Amino acid sequence: SRWNGQSLSSGGLAQVYGFTDLDGSRPDAWRYVPEVEDAGKPADVTGYR
Repeated sequence: SRWNGQSLSSGGLAQVYGFTDLDGSRPDAWRYVPEVEDAGKPADVTGYR
């Protein structure tokens, strides 16, 4: 199986299979956390949806 024994994120799988949220966006929380939250930048999800 392609994903056997791997730990996967829903965002990563959504990209692979083309899934979107109801509003058509593809939130990327795992990229947002280190780039914005961990870096202490102001909260802005625009580039992560």
